[in-house]
Amino acid sequence: MSSISTKIFPKSGSWKQRHYPKPGSAEYDEHIQEEIEHFCKLFEESSARETLFYSVPPSWAEVEVRASAMIQAATGNDLNGHVVTRLNSRPGLRMLSLGAGSGGVEITLAQQARPAHIVCMDINPELLELGGQRASELGLNATFRQADLNTVELPQKEFDLVFCHASLHHVIELERLAEQIRHTLRPGGGLKLARSPKGYGKCCLRSFV
Repeated sequence: MSSISTKIFPKSGSWKQRHYPKPGSAEYDEHIQEEIEHFCKLFEESSARETLFYSVPPSWAEVEVRASAMIQAATGNDLNGHVVTRLNSRPGLRMLSLGAGSGGVEITLAQQARPAHIVCMDINPELLELGGQRASELGLNATFRQADLNTVELPQKEFDLVFCHASLHHVIELERLAEQIRHTLRPGGGLKLARSPKGYGKCCLRSFV
């Protein structure tokens, strides 16, 4: 049996076929280890470990600022503001963040929505440890769990909100993950995507809807 999984995702307005290692294969294990080592290296800098955000090119930062301004202008709030509003809408609301890494974004959200409980999932144990330590130091209601998003089995009707921030393009089994998200959301629950390449977000939403 081949260890390569064929997926088709849109790129630059057209559909392009790509090959990805199949979960459970030796090639996949090597791919995951490379991903873990890559992000661990990004967090070797003291500034990254302090802020829980690694450095990005200035052009990326500029795009982020402009996108945030556009959302603010169109909706009256930025993305984080919308998530915080949802988290504070009632006591005890539960949010699952998939591909949270070190939890820089999630720590910020937890500080502004203390009644909520945020569960952060990622495959990188070193980054999860960073986030977990910071959450503990700040007394936040946030927990960090290791999970492979390509194979994770999410609990049924456990969360009111699922949040994916800059993580979907790392997922190979995207349609499967979309079904897991559907499975874990409670009635009336929602999915929020941020910094996901357009094609990946559409693919996830198409599977979800």
